[in-house]
Amino acid sequence: MLDSPLFWSQFRKIHEDTSIPNEVKMQYLLQAVVPKTKAGRVVESFPATAENYPKAIAQSKVRFGRDDLLVQIYVRDLLSMVMKNAASGRTKTDLPALYDELEAKIRALENLGRTQEKYGDFLSPLVESCLPEEVLVAWERSRNIKDASEVEDRSLEKLMSFINPLSVQLFCFNIFNI
Repeated sequence: MLDSPLFWSQFRKIHEDTSIPNEVKMQYLLQAVVPKTKAGRVVESFPATAENYPKAIAQSKVRFGRDDLLVQIYVRDLLSMVMKNAASGRTKTDLPALYDELEAKIRALENLGRTQEKYGDFLSPLVESCLPEEVLVAWERSRNIKDASEVEDRSLEKLMSFINPLSVQLFCFNIFNI
């Protein structure tokens, strides 16, 4: 569990809550890890005491909490989505699921300090490459229709805002068989 990219974002609330004693935090930590995994072995190697909680957290962060590695994981996930789309010929894409997955990865990168302002130029083409061809064509058309004086109409935020209503429409279409 600790070696999962999502662990620290979930456990952080408990870790930073000063009203929870360290001995209780240690119990939460022991319950959160999966036994016999790398993370489980690290945490379980410390006796469950209040004094050992900060040590277990520090050791876990050293082993599993490196932001640079988490960023690499999320970027590789985005690249694998691009490759999967390329292999399928962009024909079998579930747009609502794709949108949710993209949104989750972008949020995770933002939580790690990789904001759209800093990395949008790099991430936008990756996200565009994940889209089904008809959505990409519609996106390009919508950009061309807009006023030419608009600056930065290729932003990642605008792209995701364009995809969101389409994914909602497709989701409703699929549920209600419209």
